[in-house]
Amino acid sequence: MEKISIIVPIYNVAPYLPACLDSIIHQTYLNLEIILVDDGSTDSSNKICEQYKTVDPRIQVIHQKNQGVSTARNAGLALAAGHYITFADADDLLEPSLLAECIKAIETGQTDVLYHGFKKDVWKSGKVSSSLKGIPSFEGVLSENQMKDYILAQKGNLNVNVFSYIFTRELIADLRFNPDLPYAEDAVFVMQALSKAQTYYFSANCDYHYNVRAGSAAYRWQPKLVECYRNNFMETRHFLESLELTSREMEEIMSQKYVDGYASLVYNLCLPTCTLSLKEKYRILQSARTEFRIDHYKRFYRLKEAGLFQKAKTFLIFRHFEIFLILFGTLYCKKG
Repeated sequence: MEKISIIVPIYNVAPYLPACLDSIIHQTYLNLEIILVDDGSTDSSNKICEQYKTVDPRIQVIHQKNQGVSTARNAGLALAAGHYITFADADDLLEPSLLAECIKAIETGQTDVLYHGFKKDVWKSGKVSSSLKGIPSFEGVLSENQMKDYILAQKGNLNVNVFSYIFTRELIADLRFNPDLPYAEDAVFVMQALSKAQTYYFSANCDYHYNVRAGSAAYRWQPKLVECYRNNFMETRHFLESLELTSREMEEIMSQKYVDGYASLVYNLCLPTCTLSLKEKYRILQSARTEFRIDHYKRFYRLKEAGLFQKAKTFLIFRHFEIFLILFGTLYCKKG
């Protein structure tokens, strides 16, 4: 039974941390190395880490000044000694058999990396709505050549949340998270890892609970969002190049990335935490539109499977009517 290192970056999550740690220490897969990285928490998270360390000898705790999630994960990677390495967010939950079932699959397939789906639990006003996310259309082992066909069938739609992956230590030995990226840093890391892999296992297991709460990064304006997407797109292109896609196939997949990324930027500019003026928001969009080459990629973009709202939003973007999305989107987000 090979050891798994599970790295948990922690920052001011005291109300949710005990439930997360309980879900990890009670995994049916017992050969765990649990690395908790307290990234300068100012609440009681650091004390909770130390309390759990006295209860479970598999737990190691690192305390450091607040430097961000990437630096925290890198500190965990420097310490990790497991044959397999995975990550968890400190306010998420793992169902008891998640790691056991995933390790059984990755060892049976003898693959470099395993991917699994997740349950997205969105909390609002004390109530939760749950949905299954990232379920692969294929379950089992894929070679590098088969991965190319899978990516094309998925139109490049690949979940890049790092908590959905279990890596062999050898695969990511020379990889680290970029501390300069406050958003989508895990997407860059995952793409770099996938570019190095030669065999992959896709699992429909959704026993990881990804909790989204008001005030989380998903609901905060990210000033460096364009820079983060720039790095994400670059690593995505490198991954696709490693699969030897044709130029046409590359354009079709990258069109989804650029257009969806631009739409995400529009959404972020509408968030209540974004206090920029309307003029400044419009300037950012115009600059990003040019950099993301939206007018070029819109000819490759496919909307057939999108919902009505997505189609309407994309139509306005393609027609250069983002200003209406900003005006109405800002009002909508304030009501929400």
